[in-house]
Amino acid sequence: MTKQIFLLLMVLSSCIVADNGANGKAIFAKCQEIVRGKKDSSEAIKKIEQYLITQNREDFLDFIRETQNDPDYMGEAENAVVSMVIFARYYLQGPGKDEPLEKTLKQLLEPSLPSTWKWGLFDALRIERRELTENEVEIVAAILREAALNKKEPLWLRSCYLDDLGNLFLCRREILLQKSPDLEVALKRLDKAALPKRDDPRVREAEKLISLIYDYKKTVQKILKEEEADERETHRLQRHLSDFEIHPDFRLDVNDIDLPVFFQEQSLSEEKKKTILQDYRQILTGLEAQKAYYSIIQVYGQGDNAIRATKKLKYSASYIKIPDGFEDEFGIVFTSKNGQEQILIPQKLSDAYKDAIRLKLTYQASYDAFPDFIQLMNHLTAEKLPPVRDILYLHGEAQKLADEAVDKTPQDFIEGYGRHRYAPGSLLELTEKDGRLMASMYVMDKGSGKRVGEMPIIYDAGRWKIYVTKGE
Repeated sequence: MTKQIFLLLMVLSSCIVADNGANGKAIFAKCQEIVRGKKDSSEAIKKIEQYLITQNREDFLDFIRETQNDPDYMGEAENAVVSMVIFARYYLQGPGKDEPLEKTLKQLLEPSLPSTWKWGLFDALRIERRELTENEVEIVAAILREAALNKKEPLWLRSCYLDDLGNLFLCRREILLQKSPDLEVALKRLDKAALPKRDDPRVREAEKLISLIYDYKKTVQKILKEEEADERETHRLQRHLSDFEIHPDFRLDVNDIDLPVFFQEQSLSEEKKKTILQDYRQILTGLEAQKAYYSIIQVYGQGDNAIRATKKLKYSASYIKIPDGFEDEFGIVFTSKNGQEQILIPQKLSDAYKDAIRLKLTYQASYDAFPDFIQLMNHLTAEKLPPVRDILYLHGEAQKLADEAVDKTPQDFIEGYGRHRYAPGSLLELTEKDGRLMASMYVMDKGSGKRVGEMPIIYDAGRWKIYVTKGE
């Protein structure tokens, strides 16, 4: 390699005799002529630098294009790369010194320039060490993503682009965290909803950075999906993703299960995630989830957001009832890129929970009375029980039983309903009927505490009532 570099420097050292206006072909031809007869010169490096930095941009790049046409001149690829690093440094001292960064970087997209030059130029630019403006960061990210997706370039070069772009994002994130520590939750989780609710430049920059990192991850995932990379390059690409792995802040602990939880919709607020997980945990507790699995192959989501699940929790409860329409959304387990098993909350499930939370907020006063009704049902006494007709909501054919309900005594009600215990149903089972909030009340065996059924209830005339229907 040393010999090749020295030969290259010797070739260029004699070019100072050429006119500064010489085009690339003329420069290259002169170099070819000199390489055959030129001997050692201690002034080679100095002369090269003095000569190259005086060339104009077009002639310099023409010269670079010519170098790829003569393999004897440039030698092996490794040597060519080192030579191009030297050329690139001279370019940035001379013809490229004052040009905008965007114009320089767009050479990475130029088909006529050799890959070795692109690597040399990119290495000399030291993107991750530059003090870039927000706008420049966006420009750099857009160009490097486009260059990384160009299948006509070697994968090792495209991976280099991603290396430095990832490092740039990591540096920007750390700088933002040093200036505004309260951005940590949002930046570490890549969660825009967790950003502080204030309008200032750092919050806006953090929001842009989160979007850029998501686009970066999609680019890496696309390359991993479409390219047949060897083990070394695959590992390198996966490392890019692990740099921005979203580490779960929530865990599911049910029975002997203790697993991190991953929400497919990362933009959910922390408050919504906590609400969903509390409800989710209650459902799995009733199902008596085990740390044992069924094998499945199921894909949740589409495109770059798709997650491939391979396992599903087993349940040991004698009575198994999951909210209607979501039987395939609970107990799903997938393996993250770093090999960790995690519980998946699919997008479909979180969407349903968001709808349920909105409904709850619409009828917040009704929902707030739910715990008191459960308390009443679990501690039935004749003294505290209202008239039976006021605690039953007869609907449809059940209205024929109105006279019978009037005749029922508190003791009759206690004998019928006091044999069980009760618990609030899932948020997913909240519905609206004729301007009233309906919910599900779980029925539990009084001895074992296990769930044995459920019954609908409705909020009517200022109180919760058992919804009784027949023939519907």
